Order: sequence, then structure tokens, then C-alpha cells
Amino acid sequence: MASTVDTLVSAIRNSVGTHSRGAVASDCDGTIWSGDIGEDVFLHFMRHGDLREPAASAVVEEARARGVDRSGKPLDVLRRYYDAFTKGAVPEERMYEMMVWCFGGWHRDEVAKFADDVIAQENLESRIFPEMRRVFDAIRDHTAIVLVSGSPYFVIRRACHLIGVDEDRVVAACARWNTLDMMLADVVRPITYGHGKVVNFRAAFKDVQLHAAFGDSGFDFELLAESRLPVMVRPKALLREKCRALPAAQELIVTG
Repeated sequence: MASTVDTLVSAIRNSVGTHSRGAVASDCDGTIWSGDIGEDVFLHFMRHGDLREPAASAVVEEARARGVDRSGKPLDVLRRYYDAFTKGAVPEERMYEMMVWCFGGWHRDEVAKFADDVIAQENLESRIFPEMRRVFDAIRDHTAIVLVSGSPYFVIRRACHLIGVDEDRVVAACARWNTLDMMLADVVRPITYGHGKVVNFRAAFKDVQLHAAFGDSGFDFELLAESRLPVMVRPKALLREKCRALPAAQELIVTG
């Protein structure tokens, strides 16, 4: 069923009135804004070219495991690995993990600055969908808004302020760090992808009633199914098909 912003806001407020201790969860890339800011950061990283240890060795090992050519410099291998991903030869989840830990060997402050620079260069704020901004603006005083993204945490925590969400309400793919705040070539698993979105949301917000959840991809389905009001935003075919099993599923009408 198609719904307007006003209809959805009314439904969310009604849910809040019945179940006051709750939240609204939303995917980010393709749902709140166009494109994929995590992938944007990764593409900038490949152009920047500062692939350090331990990430360089981890890239070569991951390429070996996936049958990707390991000749040349580790940065060349990384680019071939990404090319293999675009051709369907690398699973999305593995690629998304690498988009997190490719900064292995970088200090936390360096990574944050790099993310900030890319967010500005890519003009992410201008990519926010107007209908999602309207929904968030209408409900933020009534319930918590939680971002649940497969993009790196170090990216989403820098982007969340563009839509008025606090950093402590970001659930995203997390790198592992050493005691000196240097990133390791590893992630906390499961990452926020597919079922991992529900696992990580519930780890952070165990008993919270999920009033509504927003997503655009088939990999958002389980998060949507966890909510009282599953909302598709510019949905891909797989999500629309899966949501046939959810009687309460809505599709937000696009306004711009």
C-alpha cells in the first residue's frame, strides 16, 4: 500500500502513543539519501592510494581466497578485487567488510577526517530525500530515530548529524581497533547486513519496541519485518517481493 508522509507520521505517532518506549529504525544508503556513502568513501580511498599494513597484507590474502589476481602492488590487487565485486565474483558482505577495514593502519582521527572530507566533497546533504527529511522532522520529538546501516560506522557517525540523529543512535559496520586507536584489518561480526541488521540493532536496543523501519533493499527485509510498520522507500524489486509477506508493509510515496 502506498502512503504519504502525513499518513506514515500519523501511524508512527499512534504506535508511540500505544507503546511509548520505542524507536524508529532506518537504513541509510538508498533509503535516506541517494547512492551509497560507504562505497563513495571506499572509491575515494582507492584514488587516495594510502593502503597501509595490516590492511595491505589482508587485501592480498582476501584476493587469494577469492581467486583474484594478486600480482603487482597491494593497491592494484584492491582495485581488481573491487572490479571482481562489481562483476558479481565477490559476495557483497565480504566487500562491505573490506570497505570498513581497508583503513587498517590508520589512526581513528585520520579515518574520521577522511570520512568528513568525502561527505563534504560528495555533497551528501543535498542527496537526502525530501520525504525522509519530512518524516524525521515530524517524529523526532516523539520517538528515537536509529540509523541501521551496512556502511562503516566511522562514516555514518559523521553523516548522522545531517539529518538530526545523534551518534549514539547509529548502528553500522564496525572496525576493530587496537589500544592506540589504530584500525586493525578486521571487523566486528556480524556486520549490519541482512540478518546482521537485526542482530546489531537488538544488541544496542534490546527491549525497544520498533514502531517503524525503513529500507530500500532486500537485505533490509528482516529489519522491516521486526517492526510494527515496515516501510519501503524507493524499493528494489527483491524488497517489494519479500514484503508481500508483511500485511502491514507500506511504500512511501516519493516527493522528489
